[in-house]
Amino acid sequence: MATGRWEPVFATVSDPGILLPRFGHTAVCVDARQEWGTELLVVYGGVGSPGNAGGDAAGAPSGDQALGDVIVLQVRASLTG
Repeated sequence: MATGRWEPVFATVSDPGILLPRFGHTAVCVDARQEWGTELLVVYGGVGSPGNAGGDAAGAPSGDQALGDVIVLQVRASLTG
């Protein structure tokens, strides 16, 4: 993640409902390699629809409810490409 440019990411989680489509959120990458041996991606809030994890046909959030959740994802580099 230290490339200094945006790259597509993919998430693998045991609960797919945890990653709701959203916009207007805040996301930061935390370099926690010294403390925990990994980088973390922290996502806070935004606007989306908690009742519709799939969004609409275009993948956009289908609601306009403010989200107050915090999601922490462990970052791993892809070995396939």
